Amino acid sequence: MKTLILVFLLCVAIFTHGQDKIAYIYASDNTNALSFETLLEANGYLVDLVEISNVGTFNFSTYSLIAADHNSGSIGNWGTPADVQQIKNSNKPILALGQGGISLLEQIESGNLGIDWGSSAGSASINGFTAVDPSSTILPALKIFRWI
Repeated sequence: MKTLILVFLLCVAIFTHGQDKIAYIYASDNTNALSFETLLEANGYLVDLVEISNVGTFNFSTYSLIAADHNSGSIGNWGTPADVQQIKNSNKPILALGQGGISLLEQIESGNLGIDWGSSAGSASINGFTAVDPSSTILPALKIFRWI
């Protein structure tokens, strides 16, 4: 879990600067969202929690990053078409976490990038990461990783 948190914070640091705001979307159970909010705010980020039922009318214009919680969707299902369109129209970077995040990306991209539920994998027994290609970078300081 510590490795996942470190990678999560690294991703957030790349997409945000200083006191920028993060909109963290969660399903009706906000347990994970509250944990991430505490973690992020302890590291200097401003976080607003957004229940998925409010996404379709939420104003994302003042946010630097949208994060979709692991439990915000599943098996390719995420919110309503209006919710997905609202996020798409925001033109904000998205940090997709777990099955909820991958389900949101599947809805946004409609298969155009090959990012979907069927091309993702997960496991309850994951205990860390390893770099697939330590010499390649997607963004500064962010390596391509795979689960081990």
